[in-house]
Amino acid sequence: MGLFDRWKKKPQDDEPCESILDASVQEEETPPVQEEANPAPQPETAQVPDVHAMLAQIKEIFPTAQWQGETSLHFPCGLDLTIRGGSAEQYPKGFCSQLLFVMWHPYFDEDLIESVAGMGETEAQARRNGVESFCAGVLQYVLAALEGSGNDKITTELQGTVHSFHEPAAIGILHRGEGEPANLWKLLHAQIPQYLGTKKAYWIKLFVSRRGKDICEARINGKVYRELTDMLYKLAVQENAAAEGCMDKCFVLLIQDEETYTPCPFKKADAAAVAQKALHKMLTIEDEESHAAVYEEIQQLHPILGGEACAFLPEIFTRILFPYRPSDALLPLSLQIGEVRCSQVRSFGYFESAVLDFLRQYRPNGDDRVKILRLGAEFSALNQALSDGSKMEDLQFSPLAYVTPEDYVIW
Repeated sequence: MGLFDRWKKKPQDDEPCESILDASVQEEETPPVQEEANPAPQPETAQVPDVHAMLAQIKEIFPTAQWQGETSLHFPCGLDLTIRGGSAEQYPKGFCSQLLFVMWHPYFDEDLIESVAGMGETEAQARRNGVESFCAGVLQYVLAALEGSGNDKITTELQGTVHSFHEPAAIGILHRGEGEPANLWKLLHAQIPQYLGTKKAYWIKLFVSRRGKDICEARINGKVYRELTDMLYKLAVQENAAAEGCMDKCFVLLIQDEETYTPCPFKKADAAAVAQKALHKMLTIEDEESHAAVYEEIQQLHPILGGEACAFLPEIFTRILFPYRPSDALLPLSLQIGEVRCSQVRSFGYFESAVLDFLRQYRPNGDDRVKILRLGAEFSALNQALSDGSKMEDLQFSPLAYVTPEDYVIW
């Protein structure tokens, strides 16, 4: 089917496209509503601590931290910390409080956000326990990494350039259960370099639970990478590196050496601005002629981000709306370097955040979503596979290929 055929067909000819779109619209626009917990009355001494009180608890553990206003702490290494909100649910044996700890440092190009669940007989105790867990399992290791503890290095090569990262002497480990702790970092250590790129900092979070249902998750800078998660599942569960009935977490912050680090010529805010303009321009495409004109306009928005927006935005749109299994990898054509990981192309992650913001703020209807989806190669393949009777959960995709100029530099 030619490009122009995508627009000239009548709506009834596109039923497979509309049918899978309808499912995504319903999922996006009608999220489940959670009823607020209705906790039992608590005594005066169990007053629920607010953000300031929880940060004061952290300052007692790390006394060198200084107040920045009432709701933020600043550490000597340059780290800023605050806490966002916190929801609580009551269970027969007590409370579970979910807290979001937000960290920022000049080395980070986006916030490092850690979600921690605290358990306790009261909501106040649950929050205090959540703060203690964060300090013991994450914060002390973030501070140690930023202060340069340890001498080990982990390196990667991208476009012929070596990037060397400081591997901290101690990593955050949390183990629950009677079995032996699993060394998740050691299990995936050999796989990590291929996910590292030119950023100054990468944080890796690994999780395995074998309490009833086996659950694994591998995140880099907050994003789940499915192929890396599959490898973790193979090593930890199928090969029994993690004990049954146990839960293991691992947190590692890697900082790139100054000798191998080159600052990126654009920031996340630049990518967000380009993405918003590009997505709105894509909504004006009606035929092959307007497609070529609009893509030319998008490429002119930024010397680097313009071309990447054309290549990535429709694919990211598809990945967000449909629960299939895209590859962790990208294939930049013309460079002859083979596959790279999405985590190595920083605009890919920036654009993911921008697409989510676009969906929340603009709330495009079904017709507008179709206009952007039809620009993506993965949506076309997904739509065809479902039309042929495949199940979405069974689909796996090869690396996403995109056209690049010969002087293209991966940032």
